[in-house]
This record gives sequence, C-alpha cells and structure tokens, in this order.
Amino acid sequence: TEAFNALLKTLEEPPEHVYFIFATTELHKIPITILSRCQRYELQRVGMDELATLFTRLAQAEGVTLEKGALSLIVREAEGSVRDGLSLLDQVLSYGDATISSTDVVEVLGLVDRDVLFAITTALLSGARKAALDNLAETFRFGMDIKRFLSDLLECFRNLLLISIGECEQLLDLPENEKTAYQALAGDYSVETIHQKLNLLMQAADAIRFSFQPRLTLETAFLSIIESGSVVSVEHLLGKLDSAIAVLSAAPSAEAIASKASPSPGPMGPENRERPDSALPATEKKTIAPAAPDTSPGPERPAQQQPDEPETEPPIIDETPAQMAPPDDVPPPEDEFPESGKAEQPPQRQIRKDWIEFVAYVKERKEWMAQNLQQTSGVKEKGQELFLEFDDPAECKLLRAKENRRILTGYVLNFFQKTYTIHVTSPDDAEDTDTNGSEGPKKRRQQLAANPLVRMTEEIFNGQAGSIRIGPLN
Repeated sequence: TEAFNALLKTLEEPPEHVYFIFATTELHKIPITILSRCQRYELQRVGMDELATLFTRLAQAEGVTLEKGALSLIVREAEGSVRDGLSLLDQVLSYGDATISSTDVVEVLGLVDRDVLFAITTALLSGARKAALDNLAETFRFGMDIKRFLSDLLECFRNLLLISIGECEQLLDLPENEKTAYQALAGDYSVETIHQKLNLLMQAADAIRFSFQPRLTLETAFLSIIESGSVVSVEHLLGKLDSAIAVLSAAPSAEAIASKASPSPGPMGPENRERPDSALPATEKKTIAPAAPDTSPGPERPAQQQPDEPETEPPIIDETPAQMAPPDDVPPPEDEFPESGKAEQPPQRQIRKDWIEFVAYVKERKEWMAQNLQQTSGVKEKGQELFLEFDDPAECKLLRAKENRRILTGYVLNFFQKTYTIHVTSPDDAEDTDTNGSEGPKKRRQQLAANPLVRMTEEIFNGQAGSIRIGPLN
C-alpha cells in the first residue's frame, strides 16, 4: 500500500522527460487510483501471418532461406509470442545451413513431424490399428517426449473438430495449406465421431501422467479409440426412422392384399349360386366352411377324418355340467375325481409332529423364547390345553410370566390354527422357583447354567458359560 501511494504521488507530478510504462498479468491487484491515471492497452498474441513476415525478413537479413514448412513450424511453436519465436529462430539459424527445411526444424527443436501426426490421426479415425501403432513406434524411436507428442496430437484433433463444425474456422490460426489438409480429413467423419475420439485421447493423457508404462498406456488407448468406432447423431437416426415410418404407412397392409387376392365365399355368394353342392367333388365338400360361425352348442368336429373311419356325424348334445357324465360301462374311480364343490384343505398341523418347525417359527420372532422351548422335556396336548413340561423350574421361569404366556399363545394360534390354554409345569409343580438352602451347590450351578438369560447371552456372543460361582460376591 505504501509503495502504491508513493507511485501515485509520482504519477500526479511526473517529470517532463519521463514516460511510465507498466506491464502486468494481475490487473486486479492494481489500485483504481493508479488505473484511473493510466492509458490501458490489452496486449494480445501476434497473428501467424505477422510472425511469418517478421521471421522471413530476419532470415533474409541473415542470408538464410526458410522453407515454407519450416517457417510454419517455427511460427506454430512461437504460439503468438515474438520473443519465443525469435529464440526458436535463433536456434534454427545456428544450425549452419543456408537453407532450412522442415526436417531440420523438427530435429533441432525436437518436434513431431506434421506428416506423422496426420498419419496417426487418420489411422485413429479410420480404424487402422497397424498404421497407428507403426507410426507411434516410429515417433518413440526418435526419442520424442510423450507429453509433447500428446499435446501436438490433441491440438491436431482440436483443429479437426473446429473445422468439422464449420462455423469455427475463424478460431484457428493456421496456414492455408494446413487448413486445407484438415478440411479434407474432417470431411469424411462426423462431428460426433471426432468429438468422442478427442475425449478418449484426453482421458489417455490424464492416465499417462500417473502410469509406470507410458508407452503401453498410450498403445492401449489407441486401440480403445479405434474400437470405439464411428458415432451417428441422433438427428440422423430420427430422420431414418421417419423415412421408414413413411414408407411403411404408404404400403398397403397384408390383410388388404389378402382380401383383394382371395375374397372369402359366403353361403349365399355368387359362386355357391352358380355351382351347386352336388357338382362339387367329394373332397371339396369337406373343406368348405360356412362364412358365419355356428354359435349353437356342440362338440368341435375334427378338422380331418381318417380314411378308415365312417363319415357319420356325432349327435349334438348339450354339454352342460349336469349332463356331462361318463358312460355307464366305464365308471370313473372315486379317488381320481373328487366330489364337486369340495375345496382341498391344507393339512392340519399337529403339536407332536410339527413341534420342531414351531420352535423355528418362534425363533424368528423371539430368540430367547425359542431357547426355552428347546429345553422342554415333553409336550402334551389334552383337548384345548397344551402342557409344556420342564425338568428344572429355572428353565421355565420366564415362560411362566403372564405377558410371555400371552405372546406364546398367539404364536401357537398363528402356527397351528388352533386355540390352546398353555400350562407350564415342572417336577415340583410350583410357581415359586426360589431354590435356596435345601439344594446342593451342583444343583444350583445346573440351574444357573440353564437360566434362559444365560442361554440367550451364550447365543448372542457365541460363547459358553465357564466357571459358575455360588454365594455372595466379595
């Protein structure tokens, strides 16, 4: 800030013999007080024609002749910068020859020959695998930097894309001979095809930056670009579809052609009036069908009778369910034809037979309850009562709770489709499971090991209860 303030004071009272010229690429950092006291000029890149004229004049002054292709390469590498172009021209002039060709410029500056770039571009577009890989190998043989090669190839595809669009040629600053070559190459392919292959080539350039095998990565990328094929625009496909629909709609339908070719004769048509049935052959009498279908009930007649069967018409009967009965001499077996009106009922589940499946059914809903049911020593069914017997009262402590028995009753009803009154019994037939004093330590440990909470904990943690201690904790 202090430096700009000092500069501002100098600009407000400048010496008469001094002109200040500022050059910057960060114009946003200059204070508005400085900018308001300056004339502002936006410098742009110098055009290729102007650079070519300047470099030609300088080469003639040095007594060196630049071929047209060599001059074009130097101008292209300068990228609109006079300073960079003069540095490149100085390198080429130091080569020592009186005449500088494009090959000399390629060797001195380490560039990719334009002919090689055009050959690779044409191979990628036309699908010539061998030509693309051969030219790539030729480029590597001369020690070309792969990043520089990819940059030139991307620029080549960009020029093709802009020329193929048609209205973007003014964005290209190319010599007329190169522009003509690009136009001839872009005329054979659609914009979508060139755009797709350019995108794939850009993806390959990003992948090569992190690849341990740049050449292999580039070769496989070339094969992927070639295999991508040509792209057809959606507008082109829709145009073909519209043409096909118009052709199909104008063509007569198959039914109309068939009706015009062979009109179906009716029973009262002119053909039947002119030709009585007695004049028809025997085979023709069988094949003629009436025009209107017969809606009267009756069995379908066979389409063709065997030669050895007599041509007798079966009697017409009413095929109602009440009259459809088998002949008297062959009665149907009773086990093959169930009585009408009876629906097959699913088999009734039984307590003793399907108890294991019932435990699995409960396990999907309450795992601890299924663990308790697996510890039952017996299951008995007496009418509408279901008795679950346990050897140890501790094993059925949770099931004896009123809420848990209500839940278990619902599971039994849903599974067996039958209402039961559930009783949970143990050997002492006592609801109180307090066991202390009269029982030994071994019995107490068994009760604790069989406790439902312990079993459920073992199931959850996939473990097993080890040493069980009895008595107060210290």
